[in-house]
Amino acid sequence: MLEIGGVDADTAVTVSNLKITKSVVDYSSIMPSGFAYPVTTPGSSTTVPEQTEAKVVNVSASLDPYDGFEGAASASGGTATLTVNTARSGGGLWSARFFVGTGVTPVAGETYRVSANLHSVQPIDEFEVLYSNGVAENDDFNHWGKGYNDGDYQLSVGADGTYSVYKEFTAPEDLAQYNELFMRFQIGNSPADNTITVSDVSVVKVVPAHEETTPASTENNSFDLYVNENAAAGTSPTRTAARPASRAWPSTARRASARRPSPAARSSGPSTPTARMPASSRSCWSSAALTLTPRSP
Repeated sequence: MLEIGGVDADTAVTVSNLKITKSVVDYSSIMPSGFAYPVTTPGSSTTVPEQTEAKVVNVSASLDPYDGFEGAASASGGTATLTVNTARSGGGLWSARFFVGTGVTPVAGETYRVSANLHSVQPIDEFEVLYSNGVAENDDFNHWGKGYNDGDYQLSVGADGTYSVYKEFTAPEDLAQYNELFMRFQIGNSPADNTITVSDVSVVKVVPAHEETTPASTENNSFDLYVNENAAAGTSPTRTAARPASRAWPSTARRASARRPSPAARSSGPSTPTARMPASSRSCWSSAALTLTPRSP
């Protein structure tokens, strides 16, 4: 665009030697440091440490006796107590099932740690502890130990001894229903006149340590190129000014720029067309020689 608003009347303005040269634009000199089109961020892997959540425990106690076994179960202050009055006359370990409720209902697929301390006044040569899904006999619970976990077998405790119970398991995902978690002590080998207590009951939900991967991402950058086209192009390389210009064209006319003009600038004057140019494109620039020749009278 030639700014010739100050040319006198009857003055010939000739544009000659017009050339269009293709040139490679190096945006590194005008774009922010590190700019790329597009920008790809590689994925990353982070190790998330183990996390635990202690569940609120509500201890309860009940006894399911068989084969002449007699006793009474109770719970108080977070401790379950079994008082054995009469030993079994037949059967086996399962002749006395001492249920200690936790008040916690596991969730399918989640991992838990269960712990407690069993104390016995009299020695017990063998007992078992299972981790039952409720206390009702159904497809998710039976006397062979099915439930949340099969449990621990062939345990023993001496006179006035303590056995520390500990089990980590993941709740199965194929159970028909999920009920309160019970520790089921199969204590049928206990002698008569014995007192058994289960204390320090704890249930902790565990999220094991694992890897978390952030996928690679691509940011497609772009910028807007604004071109001033306030003046209409003529069809002839030579134009003659019909009359003196009443005012000079502003010397601060907008040039091609890689940044968006202000809203105020965009709202004044003719509309400014927009061209979106990727960084890999080439730009065309024009060069011209301007000759001003006074017309002879």
